Amino acid sequence: MASRMVFRYVNSSVTRVPVGRALNSTVRLQSRMLKIRSVAPIRQFTSSFISNKKSVDEVLSVLKDEIKFEEKELSEKTTNSPENVFKGFDKLGFKVTKTADAEDIVELKKTEDGEEIVIRFTPSDVNSSVPEDQFPDEEFDSQEFMDEEDEGWSSMILPVKAYITKPSNGTLVFDGYVQDATFNIDQISMFKDSKVALSSEPEFDAARRSTYWGPSFQELDQRLQDAYYKYVTDKGLSDDLAALITEYAYFAESSLYLKSLKDIKAFIEA
Repeated sequence: MASRMVFRYVNSSVTRVPVGRALNSTVRLQSRMLKIRSVAPIRQFTSSFISNKKSVDEVLSVLKDEIKFEEKELSEKTTNSPENVFKGFDKLGFKVTKTADAEDIVELKKTEDGEEIVIRFTPSDVNSSVPEDQFPDEEFDSQEFMDEEDEGWSSMILPVKAYITKPSNGTLVFDGYVQDATFNIDQISMFKDSKVALSSEPEFDAARRSTYWGPSFQELDQRLQDAYYKYVTDKGLSDDLAALITEYAYFAESSLYLKSLKDIKAFIEA
């Protein structure tokens, strides 16, 4: 499974502190790979012949163990069902217009005061990008990283985009991520043509790439950063919403991975 989180109002008198560096979901992914590797090390061609049936039995045995492990993880670490998470989105004014069932994309949408607010994220994009301050310059301690495995899924980083559209006035895009149930902003850009900002059609790719995204958000004046966070929080991009996105992303990513394991097992058994 490929390893693939944008906004919090902070009072100007409070300094934003970088979150911890442990990424539980990354550890989970590493654990999966380590488990598989430990059971199925790299083989070297020898004179001994390994029958096709033995190799099939072996991979099926590992798949069964992995499926059992993932089912246990999903049942133990999912505190809310998707239905309850959806109800939470609804209470905050957002409707889920795309889920990760058929494709690995989730979209939330709400309309307020004539503005349309859209949030998009891909559950399997967890930890696809890590802020520079996530790993300081000091020597990385791999053992410390592994020891922090049990700190919980809330340490994941999930890239998220938020689109605020005013009819006939364009779309303001906040590009960032969710971490520890908090929205964080990376960059901001303004699109006069909302189709360019919102459409996934290839014909708009060139226009999106040529759009000016400005400096990194962290390079902006602190007062401007705080003002932007207050703005998006007032638009509904709150920590409560970030927590629900975290919860749903965990469930969706784990469910997609579990389904892929079962599909592979069924294919090999056929």
